Amino acid sequence: MEKLLSQIIISILEGKDYRPYVLATINKRFIDNAHALLEKVYNAKKTNKNIDWWITNLIEESKTKNEILWFGGLNNKTVTNMMGTGKKEVCIELSKQNVKSLEILIKEFLNNNLPKILVTIILNNEKVELNEIESLVLVNALAAMKLSIQGGAWSEVGKKTEK
Repeated sequence: MEKLLSQIIISILEGKDYRPYVLATINKRFIDNAHALLEKVYNAKKTNKNIDWWITNLIEESKTKNEILWFGGLNNKTVTNMMGTGKKEVCIELSKQNVKSLEILIKEFLNNNLPKILVTIILNNEKVELNEIESLVLVNALAAMKLSIQGGAWSEVGKKTEK
């Protein structure tokens, strides 16, 4: 981040556009976090066959607060605005509720003639396949992760550049 801040400050002083540096940082953070998230999904799916494997293995106390929110398809600001707090226990409960409601909604559309998405995650030449519901929950988790990384990066750059 320090290198980025230097580039941003130089760009501002030279009257150049600094936003590409922020976007590059956002994309790098997203890719790094996406790989970590996919590996956790892969391991959870590979070792658990019960119907609630996503909730029982990915939205639980041992995960970081950010992971819980991402796997739940949420971000901290949403939870805090809804519940008046962003405590980990609240994030866990709301994330579980959100995934369950998303699963119910997806099931309503399963038999329609809509495009389908099925995700296969490959790690060390072994693969796990997610069904349509799991795939859409994963897409939602990745979207939540990207948005929280994006919002956080712009805020961080603004605050640190002002100093």
